[in-house]
Amino acid sequence: MAYLGQNSLNDTFGFYLDRFGYNELWRSVAGNNRAYLLFMQRFLNYFMNRFEYDGVPEESKKMTFRDNVFERSLFFTTANAFFEDPQLGLQVLPVSGWSGERDIAGFPKTWEVNAGNGYKKNLTYKNSVLMFNDMSYTIPFLHILYEMSFMVEIDNTHRQNLRALRQPVIMEVTEDEKKSAEKFIGELSEYSDIIKVRKRVVDKSLRGSTNPYNMTVFNSGAQMITDELNKDFVTFENRIFTYLGLNNVTFEKKERMLTGELSQNDQVIQSNFSNALQCRETAIEQVNKMFGVSLSVKPATYRAPDTDMVNTQAQNFKREGVDNAGTPIPADSSVS
Repeated sequence: MAYLGQNSLNDTFGFYLDRFGYNELWRSVAGNNRAYLLFMQRFLNYFMNRFEYDGVPEESKKMTFRDNVFERSLFFTTANAFFEDPQLGLQVLPVSGWSGERDIAGFPKTWEVNAGNGYKKNLTYKNSVLMFNDMSYTIPFLHILYEMSFMVEIDNTHRQNLRALRQPVIMEVTEDEKKSAEKFIGELSEYSDIIKVRKRVVDKSLRGSTNPYNMTVFNSGAQMITDELNKDFVTFENRIFTYLGLNNVTFEKKERMLTGELSQNDQVIQSNFSNALQCRETAIEQVNKMFGVSLSVKPATYRAPDTDMVNTQAQNFKREGVDNAGTPIPADSSVS
């Protein structure tokens, strides 16, 4: 199943839906709404860039450790399993199935991993290490899809509100006036300062009228609710960020929140992030012991934009006579 185009790297998303059996769920929730895919890709990026891994063996970097690909699979499934292959060395693949036989704690005794090329392997605690996203064994894709359904609904409502605010011009014209009327509407839509049309008389009732056409403007009476929709959108977006353990309170909102509210929000974010980090640290420690490697994991460090580079780009735009939006600017304009 292709989602953005055949043979595209973006088809990776469709590959994972197929692989973990989410196709029916995705179709029932998202349908053909492209916003679901675009939003989900954005949150998948956030998820995959929360942690950094060091000490990965070179042969492993070329395969399942490349570009944090195992974090992508952990987005869609309960756990990843680290194991050693006689030919491939240390690898990590998503768990695709659990055995019915359980230990005294109720946990499965064996599990299966598989790769996109058909590779499969049955594993146990004796020859593999499981890494969970958190202590509740949650599947991030399902949590985010639920919150995202509200975001897409708000996004659709926003679009409907903007359309309702439009005031289309309704013109009654004869066939020979059609081209002239289309030109008139074109200039109107481009906000021309002056629109010239040939004055004519449609019938005796309009004789002497300054209106060249029998024209009305439709007004839906809809109210602009953009601010309310934006606030609701950010609310559900922040719920996803909180689940991922990512800071999501803007400076303006911090100033409006009470100290207790801010502290409580920070504690939830820190708890979720610490939970995810601890699950990874525990798994990596066990991997090092079992396979004699020296892996490590830590919170990702985010690089701030290079101010000098941004200023240089702005100066280059100025010299070329355009601003950052591609709009021509006067030669003597200053770039701050």
